[in-house]
This record gives sequence, C-alpha cells and structure tokens, in this order.
Amino acid sequence: MEETNARLQSGKGLLLCLLFYIAFYAIAVGIRDMLGLSGTSWFIFSSVQRIVFGAFELWLFMRIFGRKSVGEFINTRGLKSGFKAGLPLLIFTVLVLVTLASGIKKFAEISPLLVVSRLFLQQLATGFWEEMNFRGMMCEGYWHSKKKTPKLRLIFGLLSFVIFGMIHAVEGDGLSMIVYTFLTTGTIGFCLAAMYLHSGSLLAPMITHFVYDIFANLHFCVGEWRNSAFFDIMNDWALPAFYVVIFAVSVVYLLKEPFCKDSRVVHNAEITADP
Repeated sequence: MEETNARLQSGKGLLLCLLFYIAFYAIAVGIRDMLGLSGTSWFIFSSVQRIVFGAFELWLFMRIFGRKSVGEFINTRGLKSGFKAGLPLLIFTVLVLVTLASGIKKFAEISPLLVVSRLFLQQLATGFWEEMNFRGMMCEGYWHSKKKTPKLRLIFGLLSFVIFGMIHAVEGDGLSMIVYTFLTTGTIGFCLAAMYLHSGSLLAPMITHFVYDIFANLHFCVGEWRNSAFFDIMNDWALPAFYVVIFAVSVVYLLKEPFCKDSRVVHNAEITADP
C-alpha cells in the first residue's frame, strides 16, 4: 500500500511539475507579446512571475503532499551536505567566471537597473521557482517511498536530468545546439537533484542555482571579447569536459548513504548524518 502511494505521489508530482511549467511558459509568452515587454520591464515581470509561481507551488505542495512546515524541506540543517554533493557544480561556476574574465575586453554600456533585474532579480527568482518545481515537485515521490534505495534516488535524479534538459533544449537553435543544451542543462538538473536527495533540503540547490545562473548570464554584459587562447580552450574543451565530473560525482552522492533519511520529518526527528 505504501509503495502504491509512493508511485501515485511520484506521478502526481511529475504531472504538476510539467503542468506548472507549461502554464508558466504560456503566460510569460502571452503577456510579453501582448504588452510588448522587453529589456528591464521584461526581466522585472519575469522575476515577479517566478516568485508568484514559486509561492503558489510552495503553498500547494505543502497541502497536497502533507508537508506540515516549510522547514521540513527548506532548511539549513542539510546545507553542508547539500553543498558537498554539489561541490563540482560550485567549482564549475568559478571556472565559468574565470573563463569569462579572461575573455572580456570591454563591458557593454548597460543601465544598472537592467543588470540588477536580469542578473540578480530574475536569477534569484529562478533559483526559488525552478527548484520548487523541478526538484521539489518532481522528486517528492521519493520521500513517500518506504524503501529509499540508492537505485530509487538514481531514478529520480535521471528523471530530473531528462525533464530539466528537455525544457531548456527546446530553446536551442539547430540539432547540435539542442543536443548540447539537453546534455549540459540535464547534467545541472541531475546535480541539483543529487543535492536535494542527499541533503533533504532544497536550500542548497536553490542557492547554487541562483549563483550559477548569475555567471551563466553574465555574457550579456560583455560589449567586446578579446582573443585569448585560454578562453577558447576553456569554452571548447575544459568546461564541456567538466560536465562529466559533475555527472559522475552526482551519481556517487545519489548512491551513497544520504544525510537525510526522511525530509518529511524535521522537528523531533532523529537525523542520521554521513558516517
């Protein structure tokens, strides 16, 4: 009976995840085209939309999945273990920053409000909403399973890989870019799922997602690039190769004993840490 309930919760979470994404995308495109939003106005609207969707999903999530408090799944208790599982992605973020710094010759003349709205407001809101949707909703079935096995964690991690990769790949231009985007963003989704399933807290993936997105979008501030052998090597070989490291370490953390046995119980619960 419990395993049947876990499968139902898994299906419910996956369905809600996809429905919320479809609704989000339809509303975003519709309002953008209707109001002609662009630049700062678009990023401010996009940020607000993400916060609204994230807040509503948080409210709905707690009610339909029987969560008693936000602290059950967004807390500092699992922060350290979450960052350990996501360490390769954090290192990758630093490498992205170093690579960009090596290739910047001149910054573009952009208004400070545009920089704040795109690099900080939208990315902060994205870290909150996308983790609530693509890790919280999608992986909820795992916490309802009686046997929380390494195999089950790996399945939910791969599910996050496929869905997160697909929804970003549709924005690619050309088959090669679609495949590359699917594999790279899928790997990031896989790592963020490993962080959540290992730590039992969405806080570490939310923070990591936010920080990574800032540097991943920093290129729009560049007005002119310089010729740099280091920049070319990092972009063409080193950074793509590092996705393999991210994926491999994520597999390790999905298979090893997790920090959190059951994220549904935080208060008055006995938490077992890594030996």
